[in-house]
Amino acid sequence: MSTDIFLSYSHQDSDIMAKLRADLSRAGFSVWTDEGLEPGTASWQRAIRRALREARCMVVILSPDAEQSKWVEIELGWAERFGLRIFPVLAKGEFDDAVPFSLVHVQQVDIRTAYENVEIALLPTLQRHLGVAEPVGDAEVREEMTHPMAFDWVPIPAGAFRMGSDKTQDKDAYDDETPQHSVAVADFKIARVPVTVAQFAAFVDATGHRTTAEKEGSAQGWSGKEWEVIQGAYWAAPRGPESHVRDKVDHPVTCVSWHDANAFCAWATEMYRAAGQQIEIRLPTEAEWEKAAR
Repeated sequence: MSTDIFLSYSHQDSDIMAKLRADLSRAGFSVWTDEGLEPGTASWQRAIRRALREARCMVVILSPDAEQSKWVEIELGWAERFGLRIFPVLAKGEFDDAVPFSLVHVQQVDIRTAYENVEIALLPTLQRHLGVAEPVGDAEVREEMTHPMAFDWVPIPAGAFRMGSDKTQDKDAYDDETPQHSVAVADFKIARVPVTVAQFAAFVDATGHRTTAEKEGSAQGWSGKEWEVIQGAYWAAPRGPESHVRDKVDHPVTCVSWHDANAFCAWATEMYRAAGQQIEIRLPTEAEWEKAAR
C-alpha cells in the first residue's frame, strides 16, 4: 500500500515532527514515520526500506541534530537510491549547520521563524506534486494567490507612445533603437518587479524543470566590465558552483533563458487557473515592456 509522504527527522526534533505530521495529515496526505521503532535495528532497517519503496516522496526536517544523525543520512541515501523527490523543511539552526551537502541546492521551506510557511509554501507544493486536493474546508477560491506566486500587477492603459530612441537626445542609443516612432499598444498588466528567485524555485520544485544553463553547464554573467561565460552557473548558483542565492530569495532570478521564462509563464498560468483566476501569464512584447518602463 503506497504512502504519500515518508517523513524523515531526528528524534531530537520529535515535537516538530508531530506538529508537521498532524498538519500534513489534515491537508489530506498519508504520512509514514518511524515512531515506535528502535533506530538501527534490523526491523527498523527493513521497515525503512519498505516504507521508502512505498512512499511517493520524502519530507525531511532539517536541523543541526538531523544533520549529525546517521539515521537521517541513511534515509536520505535510500530515498535518493529509490528516486524519491525530497522536500526539505529547515526547522532549526543556521543553514551551514543544518543542511547536508546533498540538499544545498534544493529549495528549502524555512519554518525557523515562520511556521506558517508550511501552509504557504510546503502544502501547495506537495499538493501539486502528489495531486492531492485541498480539504473541502480550505478550498475556497482565492481573490489573489499567496506567496510565492503572488504578483503585484500594474495596469498599463491602451494608447500610443514614442518607441525607440532619438540620437539627438540620447547619444548612447543603439542603431536598432532608431528611428523613434509611434506604436499603439492595447491595455495590459505587468508585474511591478521581475520574477524572484523564490518564485522560480517554486516552479522548479513543482515541475522538476532543468534550465538551459543546467543542461549546457554554464551561463553568462556580468563581470562589471563585460559579459563572460561562467562554468557551472545556473539560477541557484549564478556565479558558479561556490555561489548560492539562499539570502537572495527576493532578488530577480538570473541565468534563465527565453525557453525557461516561457516554461515558467505556462506553469504560473496553470497555478492561477487552479486558484480560480482565468488569466494568462506571458512575457511582455518589446513594445509593451518599453511602454511600461516609460
